[in-house]
Amino acid sequence: MHELTIKIVEALKPDEGLSLTVYSDRENPCIGWGHNLTKDKTLMEAFKALPLFLGHMRITRKLADQLLIEDVESFIMEVQDALPEWNLWENEARRIVFVCLAFQLGMSGVLGFRRFIRNIKGGHWEDAADELLWRDGRTKLEPSDYFKEMRGGRCVKYAQCIRLGNLEPLNAGNTI
Repeated sequence: MHELTIKIVEALKPDEGLSLTVYSDRENPCIGWGHNLTKDKTLMEAFKALPLFLGHMRITRKLADQLLIEDVESFIMEVQDALPEWNLWENEARRIVFVCLAFQLGMSGVLGFRRFIRNIKGGHWEDAADELLWRDGRTKLEPSDYFKEMRGGRCVKYAQCIRLGNLEPLNAGNTI
């Protein structure tokens, strides 16, 4: 396992939380550290035997950790495919947070933040951070849907990491 994978795994764990039983996240069955079961045909087959599997099926902590590692490595590949320049970003903290965003929102969800992506590609980190927080990062009149869904939380921390180029906000409070 690569050092970058380990850092991303550690960055995700506090916000994802661990559930060794199946739970619903945005209508998707998940388990472990936010592992989306709809993307895992093998586990979904195992759960089909239960008519109402939410909260009934259990996995081990070891399997949860392994699923998270595999998910992170998969998202790293998705990010590299979608944004080849990601490998060239000198700032590791921004690379870590970008994969965390892809893990949380899916790659298509992150790419849906068009102004955010445009600002990242241009190296405009302040503006990119504002686009995560605000519906229109320039006017800052209304919070973004992502900000509202997260009630600040992770959105604010990720925006600050993008803005500052370090991971300190992941361990601090939610200040803009």
